[in-house]
Amino acid sequence: MSLEAIVDKILKDAREKASHIDREKKAQIQSIQSECEETVRALREASSKRAEKLAEDQKKRLISMAELDIRKEVLGLKQEMIETAFEKAVTQLLEGDTERYSALLKKLIFDANLEGDEELILNQKDRERMGDGFIGELNETFLKAGKKGKLRLSRESRPIRGGVILRRGRKEVNCSIESIIYSKRDALEATVARILFPDKKKGK
Repeated sequence: MSLEAIVDKILKDAREKASHIDREKKAQIQSIQSECEETVRALREASSKRAEKLAEDQKKRLISMAELDIRKEVLGLKQEMIETAFEKAVTQLLEGDTERYSALLKKLIFDANLEGDEELILNQKDRERMGDGFIGELNETFLKAGKKGKLRLSRESRPIRGGVILRRGRKEVNCSIESIIYSKRDALEATVARILFPDKKKGK
């Protein structure tokens, strides 16, 4: 074989080998590109799902926070309405008919389990509107019950909204309206709440 033939053969083999290598590299590159595209696609899907989940979680958090704020606001409004109901009841009691209020005071005093010789302390307004006959009627009631009929109205007045403070020596019993309402507030509040805000589910 001539030198030219040998060179041609070498060149031909080199071209074929190069062509084969080129085809292999292209195939590898194409395979790598396909894998990369698949990976990118998977990442995009995962990212999209993650983003959707994050968005859904954020939505749930916002709804939960909004519901909590609404519940707090409703609770605040309910408390305000209950407070208003109590205040209205006390106001009507204190500013209502004098005869009914006098009867209430007498009941408060008689139910306080007194000896019958205590001193009654009222606010200035009640001192003026009860009159002298109020103490006389009380003492008659105590005498009929077998107790001392020596109750007396103190010259002192106290800044209470209504009711009475009973004093015997150094001992005082607070029967003011606000004190009585406060002592029964917890028990009364549940009843008032049921009246103001009936449970609609039970009515169904």
